[in-house]
Amino acid sequence: MKKSIIAAGAASVALAAMPIVGVFATGGNFSGGPFVDQIQTEIADTCTFARGTIAGGGSAPTDKHPIGTWTTEAGEGANANKDILNAVSVTPAAAEATLGSSNYNVVCNDQDGYQVAVETTALTFTASGKTQVHPWAYTASATTPENPTASYWRLASNGENVDLGSGIVSKKTSAQDGKDFTITYYAWAQTGQDSGTYKATATYTATQL
Repeated sequence: MKKSIIAAGAASVALAAMPIVGVFATGGNFSGGPFVDQIQTEIADTCTFARGTIAGGGSAPTDKHPIGTWTTEAGEGANANKDILNAVSVTPAAAEATLGSSNYNVVCNDQDGYQVAVETTALTFTASGKTQVHPWAYTASATTPENPTASYWRLASNGENVDLGSGIVSKKTSAQDGKDFTITYYAWAQTGQDSGTYKATATYTATQL
């Protein structure tokens, strides 16, 4: 009698361990789905043009003018974006003189890129009441002109795709995280160039392409 009771007990344990078919075998089917969410975002064109250089991933601009002594225009009605080079002495008929230089930086995420153009004026007397006999014009030459006969001043740019004949000092046809370029100014005076202090301006404008 004891043996039969033990056998029955073992069979009961085995049955209890078996899965109950019909309760857990299937998860069932849904009438619908799968569903898809497509997320989107947008970044607008953002471009900045500044003096100086960007170093260390976007820190404040530094070293605006590697060559020359410069001051920012001051006084009533002053232009905070206008820097003025202290006068540099040029000897008539001597070698071309280096006047000064300016650093610039462009950050532009426009996929079509940007360009920086320059507009210039001639070197003219700063003091009124004087007559300037010899003109001192700007020349759009990237290198020192050969055998010049008239006074000139010029600039050079180490930017990309420079086209001084079209007034372009830097041009990029793709987005740019941060691009620096330097403008350097030069001048040559002919024999007999009128004594006095002269000034000229170079105005830089950046536009998206």
